[in-house]
Amino acid sequence: MMRLREYPTVLLICLWLGSLPLASQDVSFKSSPLRGIKTVAVGVEKLSEEAVKIGLTEEKIRTAVEPSLRREGIVVANDQTYPCLYIKLSVTGPACSIRVELREEAVLARITLPFRVTTWYAESTEAHGGLAGKVIAALGERLNGFIRDYWKANPKT
Repeated sequence: MMRLREYPTVLLICLWLGSLPLASQDVSFKSSPLRGIKTVAVGVEKLSEEAVKIGLTEEKIRTAVEPSLRREGIVVANDQTYPCLYIKLSVTGPACSIRVELREEAVLARITLPFRVTTWYAESTEAHGGLAGKVIAALGERLNGFIRDYWKANPKT
């Protein structure tokens, strides 16, 4: 059992270890899967009736996502290719779940068939107050996380 007087020493060691850099790269574990991506398609999952009732449409979602990506210098593909930035909005009662994920095709080393996998994602649960605009604003926050991680992994030259 650790004695009370040993806690300050343990605390100092933990703080010191926490301040050491874990890697010399600027790219974080979350952003590194985005390295080398040149183009993304945008996919939107079919909306539920509750989502439509508060005024969400696929067009509103695309209008919020695609121009933001282009404005930030990320090329958006016009067809459903991979990698794909996939948007899933679930509305249930007064809350909504927002998930933005990058889906890519990958091949397992032991199997040569391609699989679709998620290599990056961000999600949140929000109160929408019956307003589609609140959902779109929260989606924008998740999208900004993607854009930030994208440019961390692919610095502008």
